[in-house]
Amino acid sequence: MVKQQIEYSNLSKEFKASFETFKTDVEEGGLTKLMNSFQNDDGYYPEKLNSEINNNFQIHPSFRKHPKIFEKWAKEKNMKLKREREKGFRLMPFNEFNKKKFKKNDWIIKNFFERGEINLLVGASENYKSWLAMDMAVNISRGLSFMDSFKSKKLNVGYLDKENPERVVQERFRMIMRGKGIRTINNLFLLPDEFAGMLTNCQWLDKLMEYVKSNQIEVLFVDTMHRFGDYKENSSDEVNDFYLNCLKPLQKLGCSLVLIHHTGKNGDFRGSSDIKGMLDNMFSIKKDKYGKSWLNFEKSRTKLKGTSICFKPHFDNGAFRLEVLSDIKENIEKKNKVDILCKIIIKVIPNKKEIKKSNLENLLKKNEVKYGRETLTRALKNLVLAQKLQKIKNKKGFYIKPEEFGK
Repeated sequence: MVKQQIEYSNLSKEFKASFETFKTDVEEGGLTKLMNSFQNDDGYYPEKLNSEINNNFQIHPSFRKHPKIFEKWAKEKNMKLKREREKGFRLMPFNEFNKKKFKKNDWIIKNFFERGEINLLVGASENYKSWLAMDMAVNISRGLSFMDSFKSKKLNVGYLDKENPERVVQERFRMIMRGKGIRTINNLFLLPDEFAGMLTNCQWLDKLMEYVKSNQIEVLFVDTMHRFGDYKENSSDEVNDFYLNCLKPLQKLGCSLVLIHHTGKNGDFRGSSDIKGMLDNMFSIKKDKYGKSWLNFEKSRTKLKGTSICFKPHFDNGAFRLEVLSDIKENIEKKNKVDILCKIIIKVIPNKKEIKKSNLENLLKKNEVKYGRETLTRALKNLVLAQKLQKIKNKKGFYIKPEEFGK
């Protein structure tokens, strides 16, 4: 007896409508799950796809009536995805992309950086960059608060150092541990000199990635970025290659990266602007004219952007510890005051009319605006940087507001 093949065109309108609904459910609600289920390095398996459809959609009324139609559709879907995979390229439909789940605020160090982010700690020589990086590493490995203020998640940490000799690295970690009263750390991994390599070396990078994966290392410190990368830091093309081929693969493992970087001789940022562009967060360390050290949030997705923490390192009896000299809340309040004053200045200054700083002060007092001299100076500086105010050449202390910002 020859089995009669069921053609889609011969089916009832009711079934067709039901089947289209089923396909829409799969495309919008379950495609990501389906793909994750039957996609692997060896290809696609129709049986696995059919089984997944069975488990998730067997309650669909049309499925029980004509299972062969569903099997045929599943195989077609399977072949389509297989072809896309073989081509090595696929754009994800928005409805499918919109179903992806991401963890929000998955902090490694609260308000500093999250899981999977690329971060840069930059500063001049002898500004305690390595000390702060090592202190961060110890805090994360033990789940302690950084600077006694920022909670850390306890994770496995890797530390790669080509900036300091092994003897110095060992002694510094010992001093940090003494300052915290810690005797041992079991989940902090350091790179011995005999195994040191370059991130730009594919074979060495593959070995590092395999080690990171097998030991579940989720935070990796690199001191310094340039010593582990054979690239010209002023070349945007080479920096971009370093990011895509060296840093991005580590990031895809779910690893957070903390890169240490030097400033130039004049204290300015060193290298191509593409370095800043590839970062999620950037922190600079500077000393002021009084010898105080400041940790500045240069680039950040949190409310701390633009703020600074004043700190003092202590080296007592072979132990290292950090003392915070300024309250972070105080810095946030100062930043908020500057932002508010910026908005007021834009409102009170007439369009395209020159105004002297002293006249602006009188105008603000007339409007009963309370502020400090430092706040006004910072507000004017921020407005000029944002191009909402312009300094008038050859007229010290004179400003003018472009017309477009008054609309």
